[in-house]
Amino acid sequence: MVMLRSDFEEIGGFDEAFINGCEDIDLCLNIRHLGKQIYVAPNSQILHHVSLSRSRTSLQNEKNSQYLYAKWRKEIKLKLTKSWIDLLENSNTDYQYFIDGTLTPSFRSKRHSAAIAIAEAALLREEARWHRELGNPTSLDNWLNNVSVSGVTEVKQLKKYLADSQINIYIDKIKTAQNFYVCARLLDEVDIETIEVELSVNDAQKKAFRLSDGRVINVGIINPIIFPGQKNHFKAEIYFIDADGIKTKPAPNAILISHFVIDDQVVKPS
Repeated sequence: MVMLRSDFEEIGGFDEAFINGCEDIDLCLNIRHLGKQIYVAPNSQILHHVSLSRSRTSLQNEKNSQYLYAKWRKEIKLKLTKSWIDLLENSNTDYQYFIDGTLTPSFRSKRHSAAIAIAEAALLREEARWHRELGNPTSLDNWLNNVSVSGVTEVKQLKKYLADSQINIYIDKIKTAQNFYVCARLLDEVDIETIEVELSVNDAQKKAFRLSDGRVINVGIINPIIFPGQKNHFKAEIYFIDADGIKTKPAPNAILISHFVIDDQVVKPS
C-alpha cells in the first residue's frame, strides 16, 4: 500500500482495535472518507518469505470482521445495494449465483427496494452468526413465541399434520434466518412423480421441488430474504403435475408434515 504520509496522519493511522486483519480495509475506507480514491493494481506480485496467514475462519478473523462491519455498516450496505441494483437491472439470471431459488417477478420489478432488502438481509445474517459464534449476549430466538401456522390438520395417532394444498406460516419479530425447511412424508397412495412442492418467503423468493426419490420430504430455502420489522410470510404449496412437469391442480391431503425448520429452530403447528 502506498499513500501520502499526510493522508495517513490525517486519518490517525491504523485503527489498533483490529488485530492483524481488516486494518488495511479500514484504512482504505478512511482514506476514501476524505474524498480520495483507492486504486488496486491486480497484476502486482509480492513474495512472502515468511507466511503468517491465519485461517479464514479463525476466531480472530471473525472478531475483526464483526468490528469492521459494525464500524462501516452504512457504507457496506450501500455497496451491496448498488451491486444488487446492477444485478437486478439485467434481464439475465446472474443473480441466482447469490440467491437460493429465484426472485419473484413482482419483487424483482421493484429493483431499488429489492436491492435494499437483500443487502439488509445479508448483513443481518452475518451479524446474527457473529452473535452466536462469538457469544455476544443477545436473544435471537424470541420470535418462536410469535408463530402462527395454518393449512394443516393434526393427526394425533401419528403425531403429524396432514397438509392442505397451501400452508402458511406467519412470524412476527424475526430479524433474520439461515434457512426454511419443510420436513414431511408423502402418503403411500400418492404417486411420487405427480407431486411438486413450491416454497416461498414473503412473496419475494421461491423454490420448486419435484419429488422423484423416496417418500421422505426434506426441502428448503437457504438464506431466505427476511423483512425485519414486518410480519414475515413463509409458504409451502403442493401441486399435482402432469408427465411434462406442468402444474395441473392443487394437491391437498398428499403429505404429512412432521415439522418445519426456520433459522435452525424446529417449528411445529400449535
